[in-house]
Amino acid sequence: MLIATVVPDVTGLDKSFDYLVPDDLHGVVRVGSQVRVVLHGRRVGGWIVRLADHSSEVTEDRLATISQWSGHGPSADAIELAPWAAHRWGVDRIRPFLVAASPSRRVRSIGAAVRRRPGPLRGASLGVRALLADGGGVARVSPTDDVTPVLLAAAERGTVIVVQPNAAERPVLAGRLRREGLTVAMLPDDWALAAAGCDVVLGGRSAVWAPADEAAAIVVLDEHDD
Repeated sequence: MLIATVVPDVTGLDKSFDYLVPDDLHGVVRVGSQVRVVLHGRRVGGWIVRLADHSSEVTEDRLATISQWSGHGPSADAIELAPWAAHRWGVDRIRPFLVAASPSRRVRSIGAAVRRRPGPLRGASLGVRALLADGGGVARVSPTDDVTPVLLAAAERGTVIVVQPNAAERPVLAGRLRREGLTVAMLPDDWALAAAGCDVVLGGRSAVWAPADEAAAIVVLDEHDD
C-alpha cells in the first residue's frame, strides 16, 4: 500500500491531505509529481510532497484515491526546500514555491541531457573564471558591456542558472549563448529541457527553482534590480 501526501493547488489553502496511490501509478508517481485529486467534491490539481506506506491522518479504508497522474513536477530537493523558503520569506504556505518550481504546462516525459563537453570556452571572462574558482562573488560590469563572457566563464563549470530581471533581454541573451554552442532552456517554456539537463537555464528570479539538479553555478545579473 502506498500513501501520498498531496498539497492541493488551491489558492489560500494551507493544508495537505493523504490519498491512496492506485496500483497502476506505483511505478509512476514520486515526490514532486503533479496529480489530480478529489477535494470537497471537486477535482483539483496538486503536488505529492510525501510518499509512505501508512497515513498519519486517517485509516486507510477512509482514504480517497488519486484520480490521475498529470505529469512531472518539482524535484524532491525543491519540495524539501519549500518549507524553509516559506519561513524565510514570512509566508504560511509552500504552494507559491511549488508553482514557481513547476512547468507552465503538463510534462509527461523528459528526454536525455543535452550538454556540451566540459572545457574552456573562447571568449570567457578570465576575471570571472578566477572569481568562481575562489567560490564566487560580485563581478562589476559596465551597463554597456556584453555579459556573455561572464556567462561563458560560469558555463565552463557545468550547468549554470542565470537570473535576468529584464524579460525583454532574455531572448537576446539566449541567442548569444546558443551561437556559442550552448544549449539554453528559457523558463517557463523550456522546463522539460532544464529537467533533462542543459548548459544554461535562463529566467527571472524564479529560475532558482528550476529543475537543474546538477547546477554548478548561479549568475544573478543586475543583482541590484528590485
